[in-house]
Amino acid sequence: MKSKFSEIVRSKMKEMNISVRAVAKKSGIDSSYLSKILNEKRNPPGEEKIISKIAEALNISPEYLTISCGKIPSRWQNFFLNAGIEKIRAAIENYSPAAEKERKREPEPRKIKIRRPTLPDDIL
Repeated sequence: MKSKFSEIVRSKMKEMNISVRAVAKKSGIDSSYLSKILNEKRNPPGEEKIISKIAEALNISPEYLTISCGKIPSRWQNFFLNAGIEKIRAAIENYSPAAEKERKREPEPRKIKIRRPTLPDDIL
């Protein structure tokens, strides 16, 4: 059974039409290491720093990818340690991945219009 981490990374790579080597290069990690993780020969990264680099290379929320590895993101750990169960439930109920995506949304690239020159009638 594929890990959630590898499923997410593979699906995003397919969506972006990007190779393992390109993701590894953008992330600053070894391509064979990433390949072994995606082929289930190694466990997902244990360090949040590496997970974040992979997430950034694929434009994925680092928290989402960290959770897919079965870890609690470091910036959320104090919340879970100090909050009561009711606060945690309220946070989960109010969480919206769409809102998270909207906050990080980048402007779409401008489309270039190519104008074809018009030919005089006597040429045609």
